[in-house]
Amino acid sequence: MKKTFILCCMLLFVSLQTIRAQNAPVTSIGNVSMSSSTITVTITAVNFTNIGSCNLKIIYDPGIVLATGAAIDPLLGGNMNVNLTVPGEIFLGWYTYPGKTVGNNSVIFTISFQRLNSGTTTLSFSDNGNSCKYYNGNWNELIDIPSSDYYINGSITVPPITKLNGQLTYNNAANTPLNGATIQLLNSSKVVVATTTTALYTDYTIPGNPVISGYYEFSGINNGNYTLRASLTQAWGGVNSTDALHVKLHTIGLMTLNGLAKVAADVNLSNTVNSTDALFIQLRTVGIINQFAAADWSFEDTLVNVNGLTLHNFKALATGDVDKSYIPSSGNKVAVSNNLKKEGLIMVSNNQDIEFAVRVNDFLSLSAITLNLNYNQNLIDVNSLTSPFSGLNYTINNGKIRIAWSDVNPVSLQADDILIMLKVRAKANINSSTDLLSYDHTSEFADEKGNIIPFSTLKTNSIETQSEHTTIYVFPNPFKENMEINYSIKETGNVRIWLYNSVGQKIGILEDAVKEVGFYNIHFNTSHLQSGIYICEIIINGETSIDQKHIELVKTK
Repeated sequence: MKKTFILCCMLLFVSLQTIRAQNAPVTSIGNVSMSSSTITVTITAVNFTNIGSCNLKIIYDPGIVLATGAAIDPLLGGNMNVNLTVPGEIFLGWYTYPGKTVGNNSVIFTISFQRLNSGTTTLSFSDNGNSCKYYNGNWNELIDIPSSDYYINGSITVPPITKLNGQLTYNNAANTPLNGATIQLLNSSKVVVATTTTALYTDYTIPGNPVISGYYEFSGINNGNYTLRASLTQAWGGVNSTDALHVKLHTIGLMTLNGLAKVAADVNLSNTVNSTDALFIQLRTVGIINQFAAADWSFEDTLVNVNGLTLHNFKALATGDVDKSYIPSSGNKVAVSNNLKKEGLIMVSNNQDIEFAVRVNDFLSLSAITLNLNYNQNLIDVNSLTSPFSGLNYTINNGKIRIAWSDVNPVSLQADDILIMLKVRAKANINSSTDLLSYDHTSEFADEKGNIIPFSTLKTNSIETQSEHTTIYVFPNPFKENMEINYSIKETGNVRIWLYNSVGQKIGILEDAVKEVGFYNIHFNTSHLQSGIYICEIIINGETSIDQKHIELVKTK
């Protein structure tokens, strides 16, 4: 019995030795093929018989090339794992069941690399522990000692690279990158030799692997002189009255436009920059015209000499954006904080036409106005617009009022001065708390030097519809030296109009008499009143009804 046990152990030991004595395939770095930017390397094997799995680790120089992917030969099939997260290291894992057999010198893997710099890097198989190891179809480990007999290293030699690359950015303060631009490379004969598109690019040659936006690259080209031609199909950036003012200032010598800004200012392609360009910019601001003679995008002069590795960054502007305030990532010009508040009340009846003022809240010295207002077209119609500003352009359409004006001679407005006057018709019942007008975020004011005024407040009256029996209209409101009250009554009755201060003290009787059906007008001199808020109480005792209204009035200096 004891001899039998010893014999069995000896047979088992011999069997294990026989299994472990099976040799692993001889694995080699195979063919290296190279294009202008990509390198592919094959991994070949000899004695690949009944193989069930393997692990391979390959070391390379990440300053010369960068591994970007790996694939298994279709004849092997099975499952493959790839890890390229550490630059300079490639981990390949593969397994299948049952084991596979391929012919000698068969390609089992293909690895892709990106060219980074010229030079030579070895491709070395690592053999520390299980980093490089084969198993047969029964999951038995195959012998691979000495490793130099089983893993044959190779190398990649990258010749000097001729490359033109860089970044396309918008010529604003933020240098906003522009992706999606088509870039053509033209030789000295103006023939297109290559085309690419700006996009995101990860630079693995810099610690931290930064991602560059708006990146372009041409590799494998000959040294020499080239021209870059760019085009963009994304939405045009837009202009405003500040741009028109810059053009006017340039025209009379108070400002100098240079480089790309001067190119972008010639919107009518006349090869000069003058007031006609400024006019076209204003007309496009309000939508009277929808395009320029020039293309929507302007680019810097892009003549470049390529010599080896050549970096060339260049810029773009939306044509007409002379003040360089457009932000492509937002689709808008630089946002300015503006405020629109309500002050005072106008009482109207349905379908009544009134004049509705938009006033400045504080002193403003203006040389450019870009004012875009939204109005509630369910409640009011805006029929016309007047303004004290000569040469003002505007459109009223689909709930929007767009206004553009510029002049090198500034206009000064005091607090409560009228900026624009709108002729408005009430078409539905309106509550005084309802906002009939609102600022569009693209509104902008600028001073005589073309500097954007960072904050401004405008104000309007509240509007409230009243009963059919009485129509009351107080104008102006706010008021200064004089105030006018217009009212009409449809039933004979006593009309009482009293004025109270903000604490409810009666300070004046403007009307207290029986009136026949009709329209009436009262002029009231207010020079003796202090600045502040007042309440006008209007009570009309008709034959069949009592109509009572309280209107808030504002006296200014």
